[in-house]
Amino acid sequence: MHSDSRLKWPQRLADISQALANSPRKHRNHLLEQIWGLLHTALSHYAHLHASRMGSIDPDTHADLVSQKASDLMRRADTGEWRPFLDAPGRIAAFVSTTARNGLVDELRRQGRVDLVEFAESSDDPDKKVPTMVLTDTSPSPQQTVERSEFVDGLIECFRGLKRRSRTILFFRLFYDMNSRSIADHPEVNCSANTVDVALLRAREKLSACMADKGFETKELPQGTFGALWREFRVNFAQDPGSDHES
Repeated sequence: MHSDSRLKWPQRLADISQALANSPRKHRNHLLEQIWGLLHTALSHYAHLHASRMGSIDPDTHADLVSQKASDLMRRADTGEWRPFLDAPGRIAAFVSTTARNGLVDELRRQGRVDLVEFAESSDDPDKKVPTMVLTDTSPSPQQTVERSEFVDGLIECFRGLKRRSRTILFFRLFYDMNSRSIADHPEVNCSANTVDVALLRAREKLSACMADKGFETKELPQGTFGALWREFRVNFAQDPGSDHES
């Protein structure tokens, strides 16, 4: 993010979220996509910024963290749990920055690379206690890296085997956390909610079966999965004319 964009995006997010609050369900999809895009860009910026101070994570894990946090905040904006238009731009930016930081801390702790130990005095306020973080180096082994890469490559190959509309429906559910009615009303899908539910069920069954044939289980997705699928959909899938209808 450039300095001027950092000044503009929170107000843009507030404006879109206010429009979202006053829009009927059938007109909300485009607004939700804009919110997701703004959050994804901002979270990525802040995650990189905090990682430079706290401890870096690999690109795939970074992409997963950002995508998941963006989806969560978008869902909260959609349900009214979070209303950015009620806050000043500076508070919005601070909240998104804190969300990225907390996600990074959780990930570092999950990897065993950070422990919250004794509470030390804050340099700004002697009466305020802040947790001291201790970083350790527990990077994945070469074998773990290869296994993760093989899993992600296999999942992308299985994902490409789905019909175009099934891929779109699955993407909207995974990344935008859209409900079946919203997906059905989207111009790229344009079908009934029941059709969406059936397509989601079949897509998941096909992915599970395809991955099982490759010797993988899909109960726990390794880090990097969300990021890889995001790149696949936004780059390769966007250039693939494919078939728009199920056979």
